[in-house]
Amino acid sequence: MKKLYLIYILFSTVILSSCEDNLLDGVTSVPTDPAVVPATAGSADFSNYVAIGNSLTAGYMDGALYTRGQSNSFPAQLSSSMAEIDGTGTPSSSFNQPDINSENGYFGMAGTVILGRLKLNSESLPAPLIPGEIPTAYTGEKTELNNFGVPGILLGQLVSPETGNPNSALYNPLYARFATQPGVSTILGDALSTLPSFFTLWIGSNDVLGYAISGATNEAIFTDPTTFEYLYSQVLQSVLVTGAKGVVANIPSITDIPFFNTIGYNFLTLDSATAVQLNAGYAEFNGGIQLYNSTPGLPESQQRPTVSFQEGANAFLIEDEDLPDLTAFGIPSIRQMTEDEMVGMIVPQDSISIWLMNGEGIPDEYILTSVEIEEISQRVIDLNTIIANLVTSLGGDNVGLVDINSIFQNFASSGITRYYDVTVDATLAPPFGLFSLDGVHPNSRGNAFVANQFIDVINSKFNATLPYVELEAVPINDFPPTN
Repeated sequence: MKKLYLIYILFSTVILSSCEDNLLDGVTSVPTDPAVVPATAGSADFSNYVAIGNSLTAGYMDGALYTRGQSNSFPAQLSSSMAEIDGTGTPSSSFNQPDINSENGYFGMAGTVILGRLKLNSESLPAPLIPGEIPTAYTGEKTELNNFGVPGILLGQLVSPETGNPNSALYNPLYARFATQPGVSTILGDALSTLPSFFTLWIGSNDVLGYAISGATNEAIFTDPTTFEYLYSQVLQSVLVTGAKGVVANIPSITDIPFFNTIGYNFLTLDSATAVQLNAGYAEFNGGIQLYNSTPGLPESQQRPTVSFQEGANAFLIEDEDLPDLTAFGIPSIRQMTEDEMVGMIVPQDSISIWLMNGEGIPDEYILTSVEIEEISQRVIDLNTIIANLVTSLGGDNVGLVDINSIFQNFASSGITRYYDVTVDATLAPPFGLFSLDGVHPNSRGNAFVANQFIDVINSKFNATLPYVELEAVPINDFPPTN
């Protein structure tokens, strides 16, 4: 069963509409929507818009691909803006997605029980709905699709036929369900076979994010810059040879998504009696550390920190494989977190106290240390530099770049913000949060926000006048039940 999410959301401060005016005192404000002008394409051609990418393109949210999320994917909402050119104001019937046809989608299994998407329960915590539904094959016309977003894929899986091969380690059932020839065709090949006139390409996040979510434990899904540059160049050149124009987006920072910044490093709250008990229990451990630290000539960089607990907020105890190894002396490689480190949202809540009482730290798979954060952040910088350089060298006047990394960074640091007269923030708490309950993917309204970032670049790059998506008309995360 997937791990329960440990999240602390102060709904009492945001749910009551009577409190909104006080909450908005001094918040950052974005100018109101500019005057409406007739929608035009400029030098672009939106007659056959094709979206290529991963879960961020597919409309995956709340830990699942399900009907409401898919229908509010950023490409679907972007296509509705494009449709204003012909006066319909709704997504063109020619913009087709591989419909999942599932109200709750598929989150995972709990024994034999199929779990659906996450939804806030009565305790305001994300929990999977029951029942979910295992994805089934897409029965529509596969050669007429416009959205080729596939949740979970790395960049390389765009161009590998193994992505649709059930006997391969690269197999992804969410591509196989709509692949034209599973095990033979590729995501990119299927997309280009539709002869796009305009494209969006948002790929690469999983080449970093998967490694980060694993607690920096799975090197196999941490794509190196040389490989990334080769693959991204091949993908972009393949798209451009069709004659299509388009826009690409880069990779967001892991520090700007709720998955890594919802649980603070010091969210371990203890009463006085428990703190005293823990200090007594860890006295022998601290004694061993102090004895080691007194070793003559030991460099300060090789010394180990002791642990201590107090009433109130405390730093979590974690495993750290980078500590000097003293396990031969019966001293485990554990320490308390520091302020610049992160806990992932999937840390199992019911295990934390057990680990603590047993002299064990939170396992590395749920934690990002400062060293790991620096490593991942540098990789994001390296890959985004590659994307920007290739857009310039290969794309020229035909490709625009959405710097979603800077946009998300600014958004995350701004707190509660007025965005075209709608109040939003970079959390998952309704009514303002633009992230879905998995803490990684935007929710429906967040996808509208993303669509507007693409519209900004499209209008600037191609002298178009696409209208913004109205955020207020797009759903937010569901409120928790009141009884």
